[in-house]
Amino acid sequence: MISRLPIILFLFLATGVSGYFLGARSGEKRISRIKKEAIVYQDQKKKVDIQILASLPPIFETKEVKDVGQTKEFFLKGFLADPSNRQTYNKTLRMFNGTKNKEFLALWITLGNELNGSNEFGELLQGSLQKINENPEETLESIRRNISSLEKDDDHLRGMLNNLVNELEVEKTQKVEFFGSELNRPIKIDKNGGLADGSVSLIHSMVLLKQNVSDVEEIKLFILESFDKNPNSKERMALRYRYLEYFPALENEI
Repeated sequence: MISRLPIILFLFLATGVSGYFLGARSGEKRISRIKKEAIVYQDQKKKVDIQILASLPPIFETKEVKDVGQTKEFFLKGFLADPSNRQTYNKTLRMFNGTKNKEFLALWITLGNELNGSNEFGELLQGSLQKINENPEETLESIRRNISSLEKDDDHLRGMLNNLVNELEVEKTQKVEFFGSELNRPIKIDKNGGLADGSVSLIHSMVLLKQNVSDVEEIKLFILESFDKNPNSKERMALRYRYLEYFPALENEI
């Protein structure tokens, strides 16, 4: 009778090894989650320099407001007291550490978390954009350099960065290059054939690309490169369908 000991030892080792890797992966996820939670906790404790942000000059002609609750400083304190806004602000601030006027960049991005018709909101939005556009080339380069660090959960943040690039005082050709390169990334499709979480901002990039491009031939290379990043036929078909919605002139070329 053949001894079963070697087989038992093999199964034991195989189970142990696979269990190790599963445990390691699970451990890595737990460590990653703990790190993220720690960063969020630190962000909630970190003070924001409200005075600097509220010091933006008035953009609109407004009557003198006596109620302190209507001042920009009061608005900012309430706005940044929201945990989601505070987290977006501090995360963006970390991403662009070393970039000039990074506080106003982070503010502009964070204001995109909600719509507000007040003069205070409008002045902060327009005023921070003015500060950002003091160094538009540097800001564009910084966004180009850092946007790849975003995770799939940051799709809204990616969309706001696309919006900001569209508002920068740079050449349209630079914007086309940026939005075109945004197409050049792997996407995920949900069970219904739509863009899954983390990929929805791709549509936004197409919209902004269409706004800035003068000749569709300029973007054909970006589209072909996006196909290379998505070799699966399902993803390719989903991409082609959406590209042709915005750029029907390319139907016979992609």
